[in-house]
Amino acid sequence: KVPPGPPFDLTTLQTEAYRHFGFSPSRTMSISQTLYETALISYPRTSSQKLPPSIGYEGILQDLSRQPPYLELVNRIMAQEVIKPIEGKKTDPAHPSIYPTGKIPGKLRPDQARLYDLICRRFLATFAPPATREFLDVVIVVEEYPFRASGRRTLEANWMDIYGPYAKFEETLLPHLDVGEDVEVLDLLKLDKETQPPKRYTQASIVREMEKRSLGTKATRASIVQTLYDRGYVRGRSIEVSELGLSVIEALDKYCPRVLSESLTSRFEHEMETIELGQRDTESVIQEAEVTLTEILKVFKENEDGIGRDLAEASKKTKAREREIGPCPSCGEMLRFITSRRTGKRFIGCSGYSKGCRYSAPVPQSGKLSVTRNKCKGCGQPLISVYKAGKRPWTFCFNLECPLRETQEEKSDGTRGEKPGEKA
Repeated sequence: KVPPGPPFDLTTLQTEAYRHFGFSPSRTMSISQTLYETALISYPRTSSQKLPPSIGYEGILQDLSRQPPYLELVNRIMAQEVIKPIEGKKTDPAHPSIYPTGKIPGKLRPDQARLYDLICRRFLATFAPPATREFLDVVIVVEEYPFRASGRRTLEANWMDIYGPYAKFEETLLPHLDVGEDVEVLDLLKLDKETQPPKRYTQASIVREMEKRSLGTKATRASIVQTLYDRGYVRGRSIEVSELGLSVIEALDKYCPRVLSESLTSRFEHEMETIELGQRDTESVIQEAEVTLTEILKVFKENEDGIGRDLAEASKKTKAREREIGPCPSCGEMLRFITSRRTGKRFIGCSGYSKGCRYSAPVPQSGKLSVTRNKCKGCGQPLISVYKAGKRPWTFCFNLECPLRETQEEKSDGTRGEKPGEKA
């Protein structure tokens, strides 16, 4: 029996929106705030996974039934003997979990409609019975060596039907097998594998980790992560710390390590919660924080010159590295992003120019340029990504001699990026 997931708290909503739509936590926060301000959902900044009866289950369900996508789903729920949602462990003294109000939406942007549908289906799924899943493990003995095969299938979907496209479970079907049955060995493969490192954090998983460690609040965690990106301390969907980010950490650890104290931050977040719960008075917590911060800032001020010097040097090195692309296909020297002093236009040029190399390639004149970790399948050169505000980033191969240039879409500035449905 697999029960439905609990009602959405903010962190879980951000995690699911990232998993299904690729929305960053800050984008999910922004969209959900808009849905709340138009009275389509409840207050999103909550850590609760509770749906108290006071919100009026049946009234919301009836209102949702007036929206065609949810009519049949509501009818299935209303036909049950008991109409009661499953709940999670998390609580919030100020707000219940996130749920739809039942108000019929006006015209929504595509991203708003997707998030609204996710919230509605999650709410409806909490009222449905558990799904029934079958797990089958088979041990096949070959020359006294055991090999294991695992099968998974859904027998009764129940809430999974209601959650629809967001209920993703592995379905691995095995043939009917009996204990002691002989089976034919079709092939044997000997594979050399290495232990893989843990996966990097994503924006969603880092927010979830921050919640576990009591860092930030439900309302600030997304903006904290976004700030790290905006300042260039981290990059990528699978989060990598930049050279600048590492340099900031190293400088602070060298001169003022208490600034980096996770336990200190977590303690004050906890103290704020005790105030909210009425367990401690505001004045005592503020006084304690004032003493601690005064001590930290005093040390910081005393080392201000050293911190500034180290960070200035790190920033200079980081900017130089960000301009580097890779070896020149003509002479082997380093290719860089260059801005012409005469025209102000930017292009890719070779650092071997003084030695006579004249290799160059055009790049878009607007947007932020970034060298990706991926290589072009046609020529092996690094792919370049272009980021423009409000637009999807696109990727192109800069190499004018690339054999795959015919499969790439030509841009107005002479560069070429991926055609829809094709990879450079």
